[in-house]
Amino acid sequence: MQHSRVHPFLASVAFASAALATAALTGCAALNAATAQHTQVFYPKWTDAPTSGEPTSVLPRFVPHDATNVNLRTLAGHGKTIRFTSASPVDPTLCQPGKLTGRPRMESNWWPETKPPTEGTVCSSGWRLFELDGTTYGWTAR
Repeated sequence: MQHSRVHPFLASVAFASAALATAALTGCAALNAATAQHTQVFYPKWTDAPTSGEPTSVLPRFVPHDATNVNLRTLAGHGKTIRFTSASPVDPTLCQPGKLTGRPRMESNWWPETKPPTEGTVCSSGWRLFELDGTTYGWTAR
């Protein structure tokens, strides 16, 4: 009877390769799960947005009806961000001037590079808004 013996170095290389492959696959699964919880929608005009359906696609009620270039991004567990342009103010029955606390918990390629100001507009739904160069930006932690 002949016994084969695996050299310890080869055994450790095989083990390390298997561990690395498992970690890579686990990372992909985690990335896919995170991506599945992320949505980003763009509407050229407010009228292009649905008025009901998935909360990740429906615009908040405070967005003026003449809004254009609307971006809405949602990341489960991290809240939402929004950007839009409008000649009209946000609905004053839903939003009032106030202190902006916290900060967005995600990044977007359309978000301004500057830090949000400390004063802006606070909405009853938890949104915090500010205007920069004629564009309104906002975020919520929910």
